[in-house]
Amino acid sequence: MTDKPRGLIFDGALIPGVMAGTVKVTSRLIKRANPKHGEPAGAIHPARESGWIAWWPGNGAGLADFTKRTYEHGFPCPFRVGERRYLKEAWNIDLGSCGDKDAIGYKVDGAVAFWDGEQLEPAAEPEINWNLVSGGLAETGWRSPMLMPRWAARTWIEFTAVRPARCQEITREEILASGIVMDPSGAWCQGSDTRCYETSRDAYAALWERLNKARGYPWSANLWEWRCAFRTVTPCR
Repeated sequence: MTDKPRGLIFDGALIPGVMAGTVKVTSRLIKRANPKHGEPAGAIHPARESGWIAWWPGNGAGLADFTKRTYEHGFPCPFRVGERRYLKEAWNIDLGSCGDKDAIGYKVDGAVAFWDGEQLEPAAEPEINWNLVSGGLAETGWRSPMLMPRWAARTWIEFTAVRPARCQEITREEILASGIVMDPSGAWCQGSDTRCYETSRDAYAALWERLNKARGYPWSANLWEWRCAFRTVTPCR
């Protein structure tokens, strides 16, 4: 039995890059290796059969001994190479606004698509936007990305590589593939976000802080994350 595709939330400033195929890396915190009240794991290694094993200094075995042991199973990674996910974003719906079709609006760019119960079709003309179609419904606010169903998603990705890594151990190429871009002035920004930074690494560190610090996971702790490479693919329902 095939698992139903799951959604994945991206920061709004990065969504245009994911859609265009220029954002190709996302990093997600490994909570099992980053306790809020303690030090992060010293190392993570694959288990013999499935999953991953985290090692902490002082747990009774040195790192050399730890790497020689054969652990059969470990904690799972929630992302798999070849797995497809749909991008969850802020959205809204106007039921029956176009005859037998529902209009779906997307906050990040105001774009519109039409759902007929089986297929999702983007608006044929670029000037057709959510304010025009919804007749003022845009003023009532947007629905949370958490509530976006699979059929309303316009963007899908497929994972091509997944590995554990510490957040500060990231290459410049991975930073750029994560959505950090240079603006016309030579400053570095987080996708379509207008805040600018002196270096690409500063911009990436600020992105990490914005997404994780309030949850108790600051950049300075050099925490573990799943470093996921992906490609944008044709939507599947």
